[in-house]
Amino acid sequence: MSVVKLHGPRSDNEPNDITIQWSMGNSCNFECEYCPTQLHSGSHPWQSTEIYLDAIDKICTHYTEQNKTVNFELIGGEVTVMPGFLEILQKIKEHNGRSIVFTNGSRTRNWWSKAKHYIDDLIISFHINSMLEDDLIDMAEEISDTVPASYHLAGVKDSLPDIELLQKRLREVYRINKVQDYYGVNIDIKTMYKKLLGPGSKQEPFYDYDGNDWRIINLPAWEIDPTPHEPISPVVYEPAEINQGEFLFTVMSSDNSIQYMEPDQIMNQGMNKFKGMTCHIGERGFNIDMRGNIVSSWCGAKTYGNVFEPKFELPTPSGIVCPHEHCNNPKDIAILKTS
Repeated sequence: MSVVKLHGPRSDNEPNDITIQWSMGNSCNFECEYCPTQLHSGSHPWQSTEIYLDAIDKICTHYTEQNKTVNFELIGGEVTVMPGFLEILQKIKEHNGRSIVFTNGSRTRNWWSKAKHYIDDLIISFHINSMLEDDLIDMAEEISDTVPASYHLAGVKDSLPDIELLQKRLREVYRINKVQDYYGVNIDIKTMYKKLLGPGSKQEPFYDYDGNDWRIINLPAWEIDPTPHEPISPVVYEPAEINQGEFLFTVMSSDNSIQYMEPDQIMNQGMNKFKGMTCHIGERGFNIDMRGNIVSSWCGAKTYGNVFEPKFELPTPSGIVCPHEHCNNPKDIAILKTS
Protein backbone atom coordinates (compact mmCIF):
# COMPACT_ATOMS: atom_id res chain seq x y z
CA MET A 1 0.00 0.00 0.00
CA SER A 2 1.11 3.54 -0.68
CA VAL A 3 0.06 6.93 0.67
CA VAL A 4 -2.37 8.72 -1.67
CA LYS A 5 -3.35 11.65 0.55
CA LEU A 6 -1.95 13.19 3.74
CA HIS A 7 -2.51 16.35 5.72
CA GLY A 8 -1.72 17.68 9.16
CA PRO A 9 -4.22 18.25 11.98
CA ARG A 10 -7.45 19.94 10.93
CA SER A 11 -6.49 22.87 13.15
CA ASP A 12 -3.59 23.45 10.69
CA ASN A 13 -5.88 23.44 7.67
CA GLU A 14 -8.55 26.08 8.27
CA PRO A 15 -9.31 27.71 4.88
CA ASN A 16 -9.40 31.26 6.29
CA ASP A 17 -6.17 30.89 8.24
CA ILE A 18 -2.63 31.62 7.17
CA THR A 19 -0.03 29.82 9.28
CA ILE A 20 3.51 31.19 9.31
CA GLN A 21 6.26 29.20 10.99
CA TRP A 22 8.95 31.74 11.89
CA SER A 23 12.41 30.54 12.89
CA MET A 24 13.46 33.72 14.69
CA GLY A 25 17.05 32.84 15.59
CA ASN A 26 19.16 30.02 17.00
CA SER A 27 20.18 31.24 20.46
CA CYS A 28 19.19 28.77 23.16
CA ASN A 29 19.81 28.37 26.88
CA PHE A 30 20.18 24.57 26.46
CA GLU A 31 22.80 22.50 24.62
CA CYS A 32 21.17 19.09 24.28
CA GLU A 33 23.45 16.38 22.89
CA TYR A 34 20.92 15.29 20.26
CA CYS A 35 20.08 18.84 19.11
CA PRO A 36 21.71 19.90 15.82
CA THR A 37 24.29 22.63 16.37
CA GLN A 38 22.57 24.94 13.88
CA LEU A 39 19.52 25.09 16.16
CA HIS A 40 21.33 26.37 19.28
CA SER A 41 24.74 27.80 18.32
CA GLY A 42 23.73 31.48 18.34
CA SER A 43 25.13 31.97 14.82
CA HIS A 44 21.89 33.74 13.85
CA PRO A 45 21.31 36.27 16.63
CA TRP A 46 17.99 37.89 17.40
CA GLN A 47 17.09 40.99 15.40
CA SER A 48 15.99 44.20 17.07
CA THR A 49 12.47 44.09 18.47
CA GLU A 50 11.47 46.91 16.12
CA ILE A 51 12.31 44.80 13.03
CA TYR A 52 10.04 41.99 14.22
CA LEU A 53 7.23 44.39 15.13
CA ASP A 54 7.39 46.10 11.72
CA ALA A 55 7.27 42.76 9.87
CA ILE A 56 4.28 41.63 11.94
CA ASP A 57 2.45 44.87 11.14
CA LYS A 58 2.99 44.39 7.39
CA ILE A 59 2.11 40.69 7.33
CA CYS A 60 -1.03 41.05 9.45
CA THR A 61 -2.26 44.09 7.52
CA HIS A 62 -1.82 42.22 4.21
CA TYR A 63 -3.86 39.19 5.30
CA THR A 64 -6.43 41.05 7.38
CA GLU A 65 -7.46 42.84 4.19
CA GLN A 66 -8.21 39.35 2.79
CA ASN A 67 -10.29 38.49 5.90
CA LYS A 68 -7.74 35.91 6.99
CA THR A 69 -6.48 35.15 10.47
CA VAL A 70 -2.70 34.92 10.81
CA ASN A 71 -1.26 32.18 13.01
CA PHE A 72 2.38 32.74 13.95
CA GLU A 73 4.31 29.62 14.98
CA LEU A 74 7.33 31.09 16.75
CA ILE A 75 10.37 28.81 16.96
CA GLY A 76 14.09 29.07 17.70
CA GLY A 77 16.51 28.45 19.35
CA GLU A 78 14.54 29.30 22.46
CA VAL A 79 12.31 32.24 21.59
CA THR A 80 11.19 32.96 25.15
CA VAL A 81 14.69 34.21 26.04
CA MET A 82 14.60 36.74 23.18
CA PRO A 83 14.69 40.38 24.33
CA GLY A 84 11.31 42.01 23.66
CA PHE A 85 9.49 38.71 23.16
CA LEU A 86 6.51 39.80 25.24
CA GLU A 87 6.18 42.90 23.04
CA ILE A 88 6.13 40.66 19.97
CA LEU A 89 3.32 38.56 21.47
CA GLN A 90 1.38 41.71 22.35
CA LYS A 91 1.76 43.05 18.78
CA ILE A 92 0.35 39.84 17.31
CA LYS A 93 -2.59 40.05 19.71
CA GLU A 94 -3.23 43.67 18.66
CA HIS A 95 -3.80 42.41 15.10
CA ASN A 96 -6.12 39.64 16.35
CA GLY A 97 -3.52 37.13 15.24
CA ARG A 98 -2.67 33.92 17.07
CA SER A 99 0.66 33.03 18.68
CA ILE A 100 1.74 29.40 18.84
CA VAL A 101 4.98 29.31 20.82
CA PHE A 102 7.50 26.45 20.64
CA THR A 103 9.51 26.41 23.86
CA ASN A 104 11.57 24.28 26.22
CA GLY A 105 9.47 25.67 29.07
CA SER A 106 12.46 26.87 31.07
CA ARG A 107 11.29 30.38 31.96
CA THR A 108 10.17 31.01 35.54
CA ARG A 109 6.62 30.56 36.73
CA ASN A 110 6.41 34.33 37.22
CA TRP A 111 7.33 34.90 33.54
CA TRP A 112 4.70 32.43 32.36
CA SER A 113 2.09 34.11 34.55
CA LYS A 114 2.52 37.23 32.36
CA ALA A 115 3.12 35.64 28.96
CA LYS A 116 0.22 33.18 29.07
CA HIS A 117 -2.33 35.94 28.42
CA TYR A 118 -0.84 36.62 24.96
CA ILE A 119 -0.25 33.01 23.86
CA ASP A 120 -2.88 30.93 22.08
CA ASP A 121 -1.07 27.57 22.05
CA LEU A 122 2.13 26.19 23.53
CA ILE A 123 4.27 23.40 22.11
CA ILE A 124 6.60 22.38 24.93
CA SER A 125 9.68 20.20 24.42
CA PHE A 126 11.04 18.88 27.69
CA HIS A 127 14.69 17.83 27.95
CA ILE A 128 15.35 15.83 31.09
CA ASN A 129 19.13 16.41 31.06
CA SER A 130 18.67 20.20 31.02
CA MET A 131 15.63 20.89 33.19
CA LEU A 132 14.19 19.54 36.42
CA GLU A 133 10.98 17.55 36.17
CA ASP A 134 9.48 19.52 39.07
CA ASP A 135 10.07 22.77 37.14
CA LEU A 136 8.05 21.43 34.20
CA ILE A 137 5.21 20.47 36.54
CA ASP A 138 5.38 23.94 38.07
CA MET A 139 5.10 25.54 34.63
CA ALA A 140 2.22 23.23 33.63
CA GLU A 141 0.29 24.17 36.75
CA GLU A 142 0.72 27.86 35.90
CA ILE A 143 -0.34 27.78 32.25
CA SER A 144 -2.92 25.00 32.33
CA ASP A 145 -5.78 27.29 33.35
CA THR A 146 -5.23 29.62 30.38
CA VAL A 147 -3.27 28.18 27.43
CA PRO A 148 -3.85 24.90 25.56
CA ALA A 149 -0.56 23.02 25.40
CA SER A 150 1.09 19.97 23.88
CA TYR A 151 4.04 18.31 25.58
CA HIS A 152 6.84 16.53 23.74
CA LEU A 153 9.16 14.70 26.13
CA ALA A 154 12.56 14.02 24.59
CA GLY A 155 13.20 10.28 24.44
CA VAL A 156 16.59 10.24 26.19
CA LYS A 157 17.44 6.53 26.29
CA ASP A 158 18.84 6.18 29.82
CA SER A 159 16.01 8.26 31.30
CA LEU A 160 13.01 6.70 29.57
CA PRO A 161 11.57 5.07 32.74
CA ASP A 162 11.67 8.49 34.46
CA ILE A 163 10.10 10.10 31.41
CA GLU A 164 7.30 7.54 31.47
CA LEU A 165 6.57 8.54 35.08
CA LEU A 166 6.74 12.23 34.15
CA GLN A 167 4.13 11.66 31.45
CA LYS A 168 1.80 10.33 34.14
CA ARG A 169 2.57 13.25 36.47
CA LEU A 170 1.72 15.75 33.73
CA ARG A 171 -1.61 14.04 33.17
CA GLU A 172 -2.43 14.53 36.84
CA VAL A 173 -2.09 18.31 36.40
CA TYR A 174 -4.96 18.16 33.89
CA ARG A 175 -7.31 16.05 36.00
CA ILE A 176 -8.70 19.19 37.58
CA ASN A 177 -10.79 21.77 35.73
CA LYS A 178 -8.41 23.40 33.24
CA VAL A 179 -8.62 25.08 29.84
CA GLN A 180 -8.13 21.67 28.20
CA ASP A 181 -10.13 18.53 28.73
CA TYR A 182 -8.02 15.95 30.54
CA TYR A 183 -8.68 13.49 27.72
CA GLY A 184 -7.51 15.93 25.04
CA VAL A 185 -4.02 16.81 26.29
CA ASN A 186 -1.25 15.64 23.98
CA ILE A 187 1.75 14.35 25.98
CA ASP A 188 4.02 12.25 23.79
CA ILE A 189 7.54 10.87 24.06
CA LYS A 190 9.64 11.81 21.05
CA THR A 191 12.13 9.75 19.10
CA MET A 192 15.45 11.58 19.02
CA TYR A 193 17.24 11.58 15.66
CA LYS A 194 20.96 11.69 14.86
CA LYS A 195 21.07 14.97 13.00
CA LEU A 196 19.02 17.49 11.07
CA LEU A 197 18.88 16.07 7.57
CA GLY A 198 18.10 17.79 4.33
CA PRO A 199 15.21 16.84 2.06
CA GLY A 200 15.45 13.39 0.55
CA SER A 201 17.54 11.84 3.35
CA LYS A 202 16.39 9.08 5.68
CA GLN A 203 16.28 9.84 9.40
CA GLU A 204 18.00 7.49 11.88
CA PRO A 205 17.40 7.44 15.65
CA PHE A 206 20.06 9.14 17.80
CA TYR A 207 20.00 6.34 20.36
CA ASP A 208 20.14 2.57 19.96
CA TYR A 209 16.65 2.01 21.35
CA ASP A 210 15.74 -1.51 22.49
CA GLY A 211 12.32 -3.18 22.69
CA ASN A 212 11.30 -1.67 26.03
CA ASP A 213 12.50 1.76 24.90
CA TRP A 214 10.21 1.58 21.87
CA ARG A 215 7.35 0.47 24.14
CA ILE A 216 7.74 3.66 26.17
CA ILE A 217 8.22 5.90 23.12
CA ASN A 218 5.06 4.49 21.55
CA LEU A 219 2.87 5.05 24.62
CA PRO A 220 -0.37 6.84 23.67
CA ALA A 221 -0.08 10.62 23.52
CA TRP A 222 -3.59 10.92 25.02
CA GLU A 223 -5.29 9.35 28.00
CA ILE A 224 -8.04 7.31 26.35
CA ASP A 225 -9.04 5.01 29.20
CA PRO A 226 -12.17 6.48 30.81
CA THR A 227 -11.56 4.55 34.06
CA PRO A 228 -13.04 6.50 36.98
CA HIS A 229 -10.47 8.27 39.13
CA GLU A 230 -10.63 9.74 42.59
CA PRO A 231 -11.63 13.39 42.21
CA ILE A 232 -8.99 15.86 43.35
CA SER A 233 -11.09 18.97 42.82
CA PRO A 234 -14.78 19.84 43.07
CA VAL A 235 -15.03 19.82 39.27
CA VAL A 236 -14.35 16.56 37.45
CA TYR A 237 -14.32 16.15 33.69
CA GLU A 238 -16.45 13.54 32.04
CA PRO A 239 -14.53 11.60 29.38
CA ALA A 240 -14.78 13.38 26.03
CA GLU A 241 -14.82 11.71 22.65
CA ILE A 242 -11.54 12.54 20.94
CA ASN A 243 -11.61 13.46 17.26
CA GLN A 244 -8.14 12.24 16.36
CA GLY A 245 -8.07 14.25 13.15
CA GLU A 246 -8.05 17.45 15.20
CA PHE A 247 -4.69 16.55 16.71
CA LEU A 248 -2.99 13.94 14.52
CA PHE A 249 -1.92 13.74 10.90
CA THR A 250 -4.46 12.04 8.62
CA VAL A 251 -2.94 9.45 6.27
CA MET A 252 -5.03 7.83 3.50
CA SER A 253 -3.57 4.76 1.78
CA SER A 254 -4.27 3.33 -1.66
CA ASP A 255 -6.82 0.89 -0.21
CA ASN A 256 -8.79 3.93 1.13
CA SER A 257 -7.92 3.07 4.73
CA ILE A 258 -7.27 6.02 7.03
CA GLN A 259 -4.76 6.19 9.87
CA TYR A 260 -4.22 8.98 12.40
CA MET A 261 -0.53 9.33 13.19
CA GLU A 262 2.15 11.48 14.81
CA PRO A 263 4.83 12.76 12.38
CA ASP A 264 7.43 10.62 14.19
CA GLN A 265 5.34 7.53 13.44
CA ILE A 266 5.08 8.53 9.78
CA MET A 267 8.88 8.84 9.56
CA ASN A 268 9.66 5.73 11.63
CA GLN A 269 7.38 3.63 9.43
CA GLY A 270 8.86 4.99 6.20
CA MET A 271 5.59 6.64 5.12
CA ASN A 272 7.22 10.04 4.50
CA LYS A 273 7.86 9.32 0.82
CA PHE A 274 5.87 11.76 -1.32
CA LYS A 275 7.99 11.94 -4.47
CA GLY A 276 5.67 12.49 -7.44
CA MET A 277 2.73 13.62 -5.30
CA THR A 278 1.37 17.16 -5.43
CA CYS A 279 2.49 19.17 -2.39
CA HIS A 280 0.13 22.10 -1.85
CA ILE A 281 2.74 24.54 -0.57
CA GLY A 282 1.81 28.17 -0.10
CA GLU A 283 -1.94 27.57 0.06
CA ARG A 284 -2.34 27.85 3.82
CA GLY A 285 0.93 29.44 4.88
CA PHE A 286 4.69 29.70 4.56
CA ASN A 287 7.87 29.82 6.64
CA ILE A 288 10.42 32.48 7.57
CA ASP A 289 13.97 31.30 8.19
CA MET A 290 16.58 32.67 10.60
CA ARG A 291 17.92 35.06 7.96
CA GLY A 292 14.44 36.51 7.42
CA ASN A 293 13.92 34.74 4.07
CA ILE A 294 10.34 33.85 3.20
CA VAL A 295 10.23 30.23 1.97
CA SER A 296 7.29 28.11 0.87
CA SER A 297 8.47 25.10 2.91
CA TRP A 298 11.53 23.97 4.87
CA CYS A 299 12.71 21.87 1.93
CA GLY A 300 13.25 25.20 0.16
CA ALA A 301 10.95 24.54 -2.78
CA LYS A 302 10.33 28.25 -3.38
CA THR A 303 11.88 31.44 -1.94
CA TYR A 304 10.32 34.90 -1.88
CA GLY A 305 11.40 38.14 -0.17
CA ASN A 306 12.99 38.90 3.19
CA VAL A 307 11.08 40.28 6.18
CA PHE A 308 14.15 42.13 7.45
CA GLU A 309 14.06 44.36 4.34
CA PRO A 310 11.88 47.51 4.22
CA LYS A 311 9.73 45.93 1.48
CA PHE A 312 9.09 42.25 0.85
CA GLU A 313 6.86 40.02 -1.27
CA LEU A 314 4.46 37.51 0.31
CA PRO A 315 3.74 34.11 -1.28
CA THR A 316 0.81 33.36 -3.54
CA PRO A 317 -0.90 29.95 -3.39
CA SER A 318 0.76 27.30 -5.53
CA GLY A 319 1.50 23.59 -5.59
CA ILE A 320 4.46 21.57 -6.87
CA VAL A 321 5.22 17.95 -7.65
CA CYS A 322 7.44 16.72 -4.81
CA PRO A 323 10.97 15.95 -6.08
CA HIS A 324 12.35 14.42 -2.86
CA GLU A 325 12.69 10.82 -1.70
CA HIS A 326 11.89 11.62 1.95
CA CYS A 327 10.16 14.47 3.78
CA ASN A 328 11.81 14.97 7.18
CA ASN A 329 10.28 18.10 8.68
CA PRO A 330 6.97 17.72 10.55
CA LYS A 331 5.81 21.12 9.29
CA ASP A 332 6.46 20.09 5.68
CA ILE A 333 4.84 16.70 6.23
CA ALA A 334 1.71 18.50 7.48
CA ILE A 335 1.22 20.29 4.13
CA LEU A 336 -1.60 18.70 2.11
CA LYS A 337 -0.27 16.00 -0.26
CA THR A 338 -2.41 14.44 -2.99
CA SER A 339 -1.73 11.94 -5.75
